[in-house]
Amino acid sequence: MYTSMSWTTTTTTTTRTTKKSENESPVGLRGGEIAPTNALERRLSSDHGLPERVSPRTFEAPPPEAKVVEDHRTRLRRRLEELNLREFEVRGDGACQFRALAHQLYGDEELHGTVRSRIATYLEEHADKYGPFVDDGFERFVERMRRPEEWGDHVTLQAAADHFGVRVCLVTSYETRAFVHVVPPQEEGVPTVWLSFWAEVHYNSLLSYEDHRLSSAVLLLV
Repeated sequence: MYTSMSWTTTTTTTTRTTKKSENESPVGLRGGEIAPTNALERRLSSDHGLPERVSPRTFEAPPPEAKVVEDHRTRLRRRLEELNLREFEVRGDGACQFRALAHQLYGDEELHGTVRSRIATYLEEHADKYGPFVDDGFERFVERMRRPEEWGDHVTLQAAADHFGVRVCLVTSYETRAFVHVVPPQEEGVPTVWLSFWAEVHYNSLLSYEDHRLSSAVLLLV
């Protein structure tokens, strides 16, 4: 069901601005550059489909063992250190993907409901594009995604990139897939939002160490 993806090695630039109003339009970026110190970073091209599944486990799936979680956390910490990034911890209440996106987009994780609503509406309005990537009925999928506790997945990440006009860079705890990039159709010159994703259970927002304001994000827009 999923189209093949092509991977190429890249470096990525991210910058910062500070806006919080949920009614404002996306703006440009300002600030510095985040460059990996090695060849960890890979670029996911989504020109021909959606990214591979990068979604948390479902509530029905058994949680990973403590040792597995710790291994994932250790691996992610090392990668973040190489990138000079740190995590802004968002609440793990089922809305962590939307909370992390809200912190990057608005500077306030509590606006996760706004982000969720906008993504769900965008999905609904573009059923022809996203429907083929949903297994259990698209209308039911969108209805579920409107629920405050429903976990986001690879489809909602792509919809976020497309709707907000941003590139979403995930720094993951996977052994062989350290970076996943989710890009909008018109990628050139768009802002980048940075999220962490570990052990298939949680997303967080990412900050640079130069930004000491815990209430601000690497990238704030919309």
